[in-house]
Amino acid sequence: MRLGFARIFKKIAKCDLRSESINGSTYYFDNDNRIVARLYESNLLSLFVTNQEGRTQALNLVLNFKYKCDQGVVIADIAFVSDLSNNQLPHVSKNRYLTLKDNTVLDEYETASAGTVDVSDDVLSVSIPFLGVEDRCEKVVKGIEFSEAIFNLTTRTVR
Repeated sequence: MRLGFARIFKKIAKCDLRSESINGSTYYFDNDNRIVARLYESNLLSLFVTNQEGRTQALNLVLNFKYKCDQGVVIADIAFVSDLSNNQLPHVSKNRYLTLKDNTVLDEYETASAGTVDVSDDVLSVSIPFLGVEDRCEKVVKGIEFSEAIFNLTTRTVR
């Protein structure tokens, strides 16, 4: 299966994961009470994954993100990977700005890896076996101010 916000969200909703609303986000826990994923503001889904070095990172999927392209605005689903070194998770405001903010919930619970990710400046490879997801993304979005590479999953509108 390909990577996409709606696809992954539907699969997570059908899985045997416990969900709990904490501080305005919905967290999904495995049977050992470890966080596997987080849904923020109904348009940012973060899955906890392991990179090639064995570090836990967040694979972030954003629904209907707006960014400028030449003279127009593109509305697209995007993906990017963020580090969890400072217990920070991404936030989206106005569907067009990405920031990292401290997350106190990560201090209280352990995380569990949902799969693996390999990311560079021009390729994102994802494997999440329990959801049946294997994908490789190569459409890099330019011009968004953020420290990590951002990948376009699906373009919804160009205006």
